[in-house]
Amino acid sequence: MSLVSHISQCAHRIMWIPSHKGILGNEQADREAKEAAQSAEIEVHSVPHTDIFPLLKQKIDGNTYNQLTRQARFKGGSYFSKYYSGFNSHPWFHNKKLPRHFIVWINRVRSNHYNLKASLKRVNIVQNTGCQCGFPVEDIDHVLWDCTCYQKHRQKMVQRLGAKGLLPPYTIEMFLKGPNISAMKIIDEFVIKNNLRLCRAY
Repeated sequence: MSLVSHISQCAHRIMWIPSHKGILGNEQADREAKEAAQSAEIEVHSVPHTDIFPLLKQKIDGNTYNQLTRQARFKGGSYFSKYYSGFNSHPWFHNKKLPRHFIVWINRVRSNHYNLKASLKRVNIVQNTGCQCGFPVEDIDHVLWDCTCYQKHRQKMVQRLGAKGLLPPYTIEMFLKGPNISAMKIIDEFVIKNNLRLCRAY
């Protein structure tokens, strides 16, 4: 017996049709199926080349993910432990109309490579991590939330963050996860007004 589907405008009906009973359409279908099975020639050229693109993309994405996770064992540990949430073919700023300096300094801080002494000391650009205010570590959190050298505009920044329901104690990590773009825009204004050159994009 062979199974065929009879399609009408009203419904789909499945019917059993006996094989080898001289039914013209059924006999023709059986004959063509047998010929195709016995043929040694495979018409690869009849498959559209575009059909292979999704397979290639899947392979490339898989290779990229594997390479990134391997590299994370040796470098970029801070970024991978705090911000990496799996491979994405688009960066976080994709299709967002954001200034270049904004994207650059966020990426630099997320990667823990920015123009403050705590970061510069790791690559031997400076000899110590001390801040000019006397605090032993000049990192992004100290400069944004505590440093007495950058008191100006801090109160306004904290008030605006609080108005969004974002309450202290603050760390930059809580805003960079994602990142929280609306909160980072507020912080960016503080960075610009205090002339904090966190990267060369300014």
